Amino acid sequence: TELLLQANRRDLDPAILHPSLSFKELNCVSENDLDFNTQVFAHSRFHQDPRISSKQADELWNQYLKNFKVSSNQKAFCATQAEEKLGLILTQLNFETSEACLFYVAVKPNSRGLGIGSFLINNTLKVLSDFNCFTEVYCRNLKALNFYLGNGLNMIKSTQSVLHRWAK
Repeated sequence: TELLLQANRRDLDPAILHPSLSFKELNCVSENDLDFNTQVFAHSRFHQDPRISSKQADELWNQYLKNFKVSSNQKAFCATQAEEKLGLILTQLNFETSEACLFYVAVKPNSRGLGIGSFLINNTLKVLSDFNCFTEVYCRNLKALNFYLGNGLNMIKSTQSVLHRWAK
């Protein structure tokens, strides 16, 4: 079961959350920007499917991320400290519906628990204030679910995921 979470607009000053970080939009995303995705998707629906090995699930996500290209409808934002990228958010924008999906939120493992993810979420919501922002999270991924709920997103519905597997 996937839960759909929608951003609840809040007037927060993200700099208060982490004054030593900088936030910027990226013009491109390189493989080096994705080097800290370890365990980001460990609780994704692909990793939870008993018919897909953990290695195959990792390969699916890594290939998807490698194919991500920044464009008018795909944006990337990062949090940096002393020019080191500590966190990354990838988004997909739908201008027809004014919706923005936050589909990849990652913080380097040694920087987790320091407020960097909250800093990223708040700054991203501020930049995308003209969009109805949402994300999806696997219902058993309690850590991610609590993170999003704690950062002002509210659950609006749950959906059953149906995965299809094509044989070679």
